[in-house]
Amino acid sequence: MSDFKSSLDCVKFSRVAFSALVDKYSNEQLNKIPEGFKNNMLWNFAHSIVSLDYFCYFCTGNPSEIPLELSKKYVRGTKPEGPADDEEIQFWKDLAKSSLEKLEKDLKAGIFVNYKPIPLGYGHSVNNFEDALNFSAFHEGTHFGYALAMKRYL
Repeated sequence: MSDFKSSLDCVKFSRVAFSALVDKYSNEQLNKIPEGFKNNMLWNFAHSIVSLDYFCYFCTGNPSEIPLELSKKYVRGTKPEGPADDEEIQFWKDLAKSSLEKLEKDLKAGIFVNYKPIPLGYGHSVNNFEDALNFSAFHEGTHFGYALAMKRYL
C-alpha cells in the first residue's frame, strides 16, 4: 500500500526532497546556470513554490504570502536576471516549509472554493483544487528532476 494518502502527501514528498537537495548546495552553486540550461537550481525551486501558490491561492481568490515583485521573477517563461542574494535564497528555503504548513491548515479550514480554471496547454486544464494539488505534485517533481540533472554540473 502506498504511503501517499492524498495529493497533498505527494506535494509534501516532492517539497521535502527538493528542500533537502537545495540545502546541500552553496548560494553560489544555487545561482549557477549550467551550460545547456536556461535557469538555475534556485529558479526551479522558487518556481515550484510560486506555481503551487498560484494554483492554490490565486485561482481561489485567496491572498498570497509571496511578494508580487518576487513572484514575478519565477513565473513560467522567466529566467534569472542575475544572482539571488543570501536573503532571497533564505526566503525561499523558509517558505518551502512554511507554505506547506499553511496550505495544510488552509485546506482543513476549507478556504479553497470557487476555483477559477486555468488552461495548461496541450488540451488540459486545472479545473478545481484537487486538480491543482495533483498538477502541482507532478510539476514540482518535474522541476526537482531538472535540479537533479543540474547537480552534475555544480
